Amino acid sequence: MEKVKLGLIGCGWAVNDFYAPAFQFLEKGELVAVMDIREERAKYMQEQFMTPRCYTRLDDIVNDKDVEAVMVLTPPHHHREPVVAAAKAGKHVYCEKPMAPTIAEADAMIAACKENNVKFTIAFMKRFNRSFRQVKAWLEEGRLGQVFEMRARWDNARVGGPSGEQYRLTLASGGGFLQPNFFFS
Repeated sequence: MEKVKLGLIGCGWAVNDFYAPAFQFLEKGELVAVMDIREERAKYMQEQFMTPRCYTRLDDIVNDKDVEAVMVLTPPHHHREPVVAAAKAGKHVYCEKPMAPTIAEADAMIAACKENNVKFTIAFMKRFNRSFRQVKAWLEEGRLGQVFEMRARWDNARVGGPSGEQYRLTLASGGGFLQPNFFFS
């Protein structure tokens, strides 16, 4: 089976903290290019992942003929441009959550992917977590009775980075409304 050739757009702390450890286990994908507007970040990730190509311009990675799909791991307020550019270049897109800070930006991303017949997915990683799936099964079975409301909190503050609460409340992250609601889809 041939591996999907991936391009990584955005080399910030989320990539280093959450994605980098998982890349070594990719069975169906191969990272062939990285891109960040900050050259030092792009070069660091290129060395970390031993990828053949490193870019600082969005046009370069989306027009790379070896890249079949991209992972957009930029901050949420910077998702629209790379998603739309990748779709127009015929690349499939995996985008970190939340999708966009506004409905207009989300609609533009969806439209670009539909118009260019590319697959588009958002990273709802908790959907496949064993604990969350178990609670969902219990809810569907009626095992917990009639549930009127459920609240949960999930926070990953990291040393030296913004606390989860500080980041979640900024407009750049989609604001307080979007952040708490997408994890538990």
